[in-house]
Amino acid sequence: MKINQIISDFGRWIFFGLTFIGGLIIYAGLGGRGRHNHSGEVNWYFAGFGILLLIPFFVHLLKTKLTSRKANKEKDQRIKFLKQNGDKIIIELEELIIQSNNYKKEVLVGSGTNKRLEDVYVNHNVILFDITYKNRVLKFRIDIDIELSKLKMYFTFKEKTNLYIDSENPSNNYLDLTFLENEKYEIQQII
Repeated sequence: MKINQIISDFGRWIFFGLTFIGGLIIYAGLGGRGRHNHSGEVNWYFAGFGILLLIPFFVHLLKTKLTSRKANKEKDQRIKFLKQNGDKIIIELEELIIQSNNYKKEVLVGSGTNKRLEDVYVNHNVILFDITYKNRVLKFRIDIDIELSKLKMYFTFKEKTNLYIDSENPSNNYLDLTFLENEKYEIQQII
């Protein structure tokens, strides 16, 4: 194990430990004393110390939220740029070949005395297609987690969609699958 990984893991444990201890101190400072004792007086100094211990947790939440917003904004700007300036190629959805691997697996859910095995259905559909663009063959792969019949229904109703490709950088592309808005999918360009 590399030293950087060890330091990172150690820092993560310290972070979680401070968060947990901070929560306990706030609880105790606000009068929580256990289930057999009555609530006591509020100790604002103790609760304030617990809040100070939670500051790194709140900074982490804020940083994660801002990073996520920035990434979504950059993605939206990239898509807008491609739709306005990229080359548009029409993809016939009914002609795409779908390779499906649907299976059932058992997953342990619950905790304590409520642990049980449940069957989960996994719909793994892979669509591979090639596009010839400027005398170059671009290969794409789409992984979609939708029931096969439902996916075929979406493709039948939509019939066509657009692939936008940046003429300067063909690896910068966007396949418009907004009709699958609430579904899980991942598109990759295979080099």
